[in-house]
Amino acid sequence: MLCLLWGNYLDIDRKPSPSCLRELLDNYPITQSFKIGLDKVTTMKSPWTKMDRELEILKHSDALGVLGFYNALKKEGLKDDDSIPVESRKRFYQVTPGHRAAHLVVSNNLSQTVTPEVIDQFNELFQNGIKAATAAITDDDELDSLRSKWKEGDFHPGEDMITSNLLLEAAFWYRARQLRDNRPEITHEAVFNTVRGELTILKKDIKFFIDAVVGSSMMSFAMFLEEGGYRPMEASAISINIVTLHTHAGVIVAPLTIDAEKMRDIDNKREKIEKSPSHKFDPSYM
Repeated sequence: MLCLLWGNYLDIDRKPSPSCLRELLDNYPITQSFKIGLDKVTTMKSPWTKMDRELEILKHSDALGVLGFYNALKKEGLKDDDSIPVESRKRFYQVTPGHRAAHLVVSNNLSQTVTPEVIDQFNELFQNGIKAATAAITDDDELDSLRSKWKEGDFHPGEDMITSNLLLEAAFWYRARQLRDNRPEITHEAVFNTVRGELTILKKDIKFFIDAVVGSSMMSFAMFLEEGGYRPMEASAISINIVTLHTHAGVIVAPLTIDAEKMRDIDNKREKIEKSPSHKFDPSYM
């Protein structure tokens, strides 16, 4: 049985309950984009609506399509510093009549139109959010570097990711194809010149979308732990993966899996701390 997580948080019609992550966020700087995942969302019929109100050129479905194209290119072996090969971009840009455009996502039918590559790349962002939340509320040694970045206000997933030349080119060609489809009478050169003039805003849109997804995933994971009765320190033993995206629910995730060995290690660590003569109360273990 599938359960809803990220979408339930964004589509909720009440304020989120206080959580250890929310309290932590009050003490550390966050990007403006994160606020979409952290502030109340009280009247939205769809969890994507808030995002679309903040994006200037792209819609959420467009951003998803860009991420799907980017992921497909990475699966072909391309790196972030690479440029898209001529044949690959021609194949993406010039749609054969009667064939579906690659990674075209339809906003009112996400679950039926997102490609595996879209889901994979979105799940990667989702996992980044979970990892960041775990770093913020646990003392897991494996996350020390991420924890330091977070506490120092140096955690900027959108800004870091948008430095990828491959991602920017994916956005360029997605937008070029979109313009060409919408206005088939204009020349290719006119399309390319238009997109070149839009690049700054396209970059801003993609950066915002990434930050918003990661920030929302952080908050929803923290709320999931709280509502499920899990101790904050148990976050590192819990795994959740996205199955697909949904127009109204946001995301649909598979049932969680729990790392039993890691859970035992957490319990043992808690017992040792409690037995230590210098033991002080640590709410993260409660």
